[in-house]
Amino acid sequence: MSENRRFVGVIVCNHFDPIWRRCWDRRFEFKGNLYASYADIQSYYMLDALALARQHPDYRFEAESTLVLRQFLHRHPERLDELRALAAEGRFAVAGAGENIIDCNMVLGESMVRNWLLGLLWVEQHLGTPCTVGARYDGFGNGAQLPQILCGVELPWTIGFCYSPVRGDYWRGLDGSVVCTARPAQLDNSGGFDKYPPCRQCGGEGCEACEQRGIDTRALPARLPRTLGDAERTGEPAFVMAGPEELVPNPALIDWVAQHRQRGFDVSFTLHEDHRRFVQDRLDARTDPPADRVHPGVELNPNSSGVWVGRIRLKQMCRRQEYALLAAETLSALAARAGGRYARAELDEAWRTLLLTMFHDALTATHVDPAYDELLDMGRQIDALTDRVRQRALAKLTRPAKDRISVLNPYGQAVGGLVEAVVEAGPTGVRLSGPDGRAVPVVGQRTLDNGQVAVEFVARPVAALSAERYRVAPRAKAAATPKALATPTIENERFRVTADAHGLLAIHDRRLGRDVAATLGYRPNDIVLERDEGSPWETRSPDRPRTPLAPHTTLLGAQAGEGFQRLSFGIANALPFSLGTLQGQATVTLYEGLDRVDFRLDIDWDSFNQRVRVAMPVPVVRGRLLYGIAYGQLERRPYTPTWGRAGGNGDWPAINWAGVEGPGLSVALLSRGLPSYAIEPGPASETILLSVLRSPTLPAFLHEPEHYTMTDYDGMRDAGRHSFAYALTAYDTPFAASPVTLEAEGFNAPLLAVAGEVALPDRPTVQSPNVRLAALKLAEQGRGLILRLAEFRGLPGRATVTVPPDVKRVLRTNLLERQGQSLDVRDAAVSLELRPWEIATLRMEP
Repeated sequence: MSENRRFVGVIVCNHFDPIWRRCWDRRFEFKGNLYASYADIQSYYMLDALALARQHPDYRFEAESTLVLRQFLHRHPERLDELRALAAEGRFAVAGAGENIIDCNMVLGESMVRNWLLGLLWVEQHLGTPCTVGARYDGFGNGAQLPQILCGVELPWTIGFCYSPVRGDYWRGLDGSVVCTARPAQLDNSGGFDKYPPCRQCGGEGCEACEQRGIDTRALPARLPRTLGDAERTGEPAFVMAGPEELVPNPALIDWVAQHRQRGFDVSFTLHEDHRRFVQDRLDARTDPPADRVHPGVELNPNSSGVWVGRIRLKQMCRRQEYALLAAETLSALAARAGGRYARAELDEAWRTLLLTMFHDALTATHVDPAYDELLDMGRQIDALTDRVRQRALAKLTRPAKDRISVLNPYGQAVGGLVEAVVEAGPTGVRLSGPDGRAVPVVGQRTLDNGQVAVEFVARPVAALSAERYRVAPRAKAAATPKALATPTIENERFRVTADAHGLLAIHDRRLGRDVAATLGYRPNDIVLERDEGSPWETRSPDRPRTPLAPHTTLLGAQAGEGFQRLSFGIANALPFSLGTLQGQATVTLYEGLDRVDFRLDIDWDSFNQRVRVAMPVPVVRGRLLYGIAYGQLERRPYTPTWGRAGGNGDWPAINWAGVEGPGLSVALLSRGLPSYAIEPGPASETILLSVLRSPTLPAFLHEPEHYTMTDYDGMRDAGRHSFAYALTAYDTPFAASPVTLEAEGFNAPLLAVAGEVALPDRPTVQSPNVRLAALKLAEQGRGLILRLAEFRGLPGRATVTVPPDVKRVLRTNLLERQGQSLDVRDAAVSLELRPWEIATLRMEP
């Protein structure tokens, strides 16, 4: 390249949003028009790009994610050979987004791994060439373990970070892994954010004018990159992105490239990979980068804080399904080791569907109502697939026994807690006895439609990948009904909770001998209404008055039952003028044998521009503020909110828990699928604020009448009935030395109660004070058994992993389950060293 011929690459790679202003794979009608799905438009993009590639030998194009290519080939399998040939010639590629550009703040670390593991290996298998450049275009948040995961899936060069961009050329994550994010200068984003309206002649049905596509491509101007002038002839390479969002390729680009070549520019159609040569020096320096070119933080947060709360059922559904699918996968792997069939096809389908619900305009709730309905249908599909895999595996692993149930722990750490078992019950109910023969209190029961009874009890901790047997027998007489307590105080061996007519006063930890939550400004478990004016993406106004609802809270009763004590409160509040209504019930329960305080909040509301928070004042001043994240925890401090586009309102995203750590006292608030936390300092406390609901009304980016009218988004206010579960626990050690990560996982990953006796085959175990087993599955290729290990305390350490007798070789691999290094097997075990926060993968070959 000569000094006065500036290289300009033209990258044709749409940013594909599978769910947003349209549905993924269904058309919907709105005000007389039919709206094409994103799968439709993405197929049109691929078909048009292939036509241009046939006509012009120098034309190149990309798909942004595996999802796009797989869906296209599902519709057009006859195009595979043509795409494989273009890929071999370097004229077509799939950017390394994985399955799709998922949210990386609200999902488990293992879900992040699967996004790239399933996506990248599928491309290699079907296209014959690998994805070589990672892509995170439009992903709102990027967590502190993402650099390690990207390096582990062989994408150390990843681009497209936005909203909270990388400052410099490198991003070093929590464990020290570094990704290079450098790229040539971008001159333009041709086409901007244009969207196609339904065809004006047929209303989207498909006609001759729109070539049966249902979209009006003529309604938009044929936008081209801006003209490159003499002032830009610096000799530095640059690129333009052609065809972002939902546009099909623009044939006029062919002439535009030819014209600028004639004007002295070195302009070519390129793939992302073609630009590697311009950043290779910086990529080579990745393992020891210049300090002044490294991003100053371990995460690219916060931004777009509204997305952690909107359409909260999606967050709750996602977390429940993540753990349920991991459990079913583990059971299927164990069943395969016992001679059964590994449900690979069902598991792959469930994972890919789940990952689609994690897309950055899906889980984040930044979409229209028909897309939300489609996501809920996907959730039902995931549940059905997961249940099918689980039941098939249990049938292989379980022996019938009428008077026995097995409490099964399919997870990688010891778990105890509430269990629900379905049993046959006579008129007086059932009694349970545990593995030690002692009676186990039945803390709740409900009759099912088929006449069976679901009983709830507290199970003692069950070791990882193990089962305990419980005996079921008829009761001699019916259990006593819960009795009312004379005063609003409940207690068990660990905690005492005191209240008055309008809510809680204090939570006292009897073991630690101190209050762990107290009335300090707010009450413990105060339900707080906050003004929140904004869009699904963000809060737009600093005017956020808060109203604690204690004056609108009424004690309904205090009772003691078999194995539990409970306080119940009613909440009824007419919101300020024209803002709607809120009513509900809050319960606080202490269970015998459970070292936590359990809360349930049921709300029915219809509102706008409001947020509902739960306040938990902790009597610690100037403590460390810790938040659960993927595969670990992270200290964060309060930040100054911003109120514009992609702003943060003061909250942080968290996975399963957040808490305050002080001298001799650490208090954590666990939650199920509730990702939005803020911890605010006060003169006598740090208050944990957990957001549970939000009702935005500003349709930013959803309704753009300059393209087409779309106002089917009222569901973003989340009106209706909701239920939330969260829990308080405390320690006299720092969080890093506590079991908080494991207990938060246990709160979200319930034990399974199985009728009969479960017998598990030989299986590996992990012995380490700071390394846990995060996943157990069969290998994507071959018959190996895969173990995902994670260091969760921020300490270097050793893990000893036992090896089943049939295993002949153990490899330590990367996250794509390759590049393996053999480990020595001694005394039926292997040992490995992990650095703080490291994720490790073992492959055991039978």
